[in-house]
Amino acid sequence: MTVSYAPATSTRPGISTAGVLCAVTIEALTSVSVNLLLNGVAFLMTSRYGFTVKQNLWLMMTLAAAYAIGALATGKVARRFSKPATLLGMQFVMLALLIPLALAGLGMIGSIWLFIPLLVAAMMVSTLTWPMIESILTENCDPKKMSRRITIYNLSWSLTSVIVIAAYGTLLQFWPAGPLLLPIISHSLCLVLALVLRRLLPKTTPAEAAPAVQHAAPDADLLQSRVLALWLSRISLPASFVVANSLMAMYPTMPVAAELGKAGSLLASLWMGARVAMFALLGATTVWHHRPKWLLGGGILLLLSYLAIVIPGERLSIFAGAPLWSVVTIMSAGEVVLGLMAGFVFSSSLYFGMVLSEGSTDHGGYHEALIGVGGVMGPGLAAVAQQLASGGTHLPGIAAVCGLMLLTISAATWITVRK
Repeated sequence: MTVSYAPATSTRPGISTAGVLCAVTIEALTSVSVNLLLNGVAFLMTSRYGFTVKQNLWLMMTLAAAYAIGALATGKVARRFSKPATLLGMQFVMLALLIPLALAGLGMIGSIWLFIPLLVAAMMVSTLTWPMIESILTENCDPKKMSRRITIYNLSWSLTSVIVIAAYGTLLQFWPAGPLLLPIISHSLCLVLALVLRRLLPKTTPAEAAPAVQHAAPDADLLQSRVLALWLSRISLPASFVVANSLMAMYPTMPVAAELGKAGSLLASLWMGARVAMFALLGATTVWHHRPKWLLGGGILLLLSYLAIVIPGERLSIFAGAPLWSVVTIMSAGEVVLGLMAGFVFSSSLYFGMVLSEGSTDHGGYHEALIGVGGVMGPGLAAVAQQLASGGTHLPGIAAVCGLMLLTISAATWITVRK
């Protein structure tokens, strides 16, 4: 992963306001399908197919691996076909995957053994969206404008995530086919918008190499601070998704989720709401641009917040006979802290990667691939722990996640001291 400053080398002028709105709308609609098919899939598999926590963890790990592979391929695909053309083409591919996926999930064709491969393929293709939109929005931006654009980007997809997960339980109850049919609707709209965006973005060719925009290189201290922040954020980023993806896979089978019933998805979405608040706060200030060591504290708070959610959620120790309202209160506090820290780490990774690379699609791909790495490591190790251990609790998986977080904090501490 290269982390050196480079002046702008693209000939594409800044994107228009109409182009920004079109791009973030595509992103928000894609977020609908990704959240329905990734973050909400454990609810679907538990209610429709009776999946256990181990099966949900293995499935989440597989989907995260597909996510990482798609992200790493984005840069090469964008250079081969251009970003607008790729965004358009992938909508056709997504619809070709989502229609049989819905039919298989509804029991009209095939079985679960057709449903899961189609789900994995759809996840891999949909991942191409994020690095391309990130690059389209930030290309040729100065650092301050880039920070604002990243805030718009983050608020767009994160608000959609909150709404989808909060409504997931109700959706399953009153419209069981909704989680499978809504992605088809969202990508049909994306297809139209991708056609519009293709016209809004000026066409360039690889042969046009003269830079259209030049930004002054940062001074040595600022550059050093940005590089340190990038390394810390990209160590912490997969760790935040170790926590988040493991939590989403375990949550539907936790004792507290059973007690809450359909309202359980509201609690599961609370950390996402806190993440939105953090994105908005980070967009209103730039003080975090010069405080890379804050990321080390963020990693520690991620671990503590995870424990505050899973220990009461499992009804362990003193929480075994506690009133439901007190358990939910503690879990809610943990989710708020988790969401705030996840938002801080996510924004830091994206901002520092894009500002150091001048909006590179490759760096957007690295950012998204690390999300997939966290999604593989967390649920994967937790699934192995659950498989090896006996008993009906999630404790082996929880212990595995905590172990990974401690390794991450140790690595971040070492890098901070070394640099």
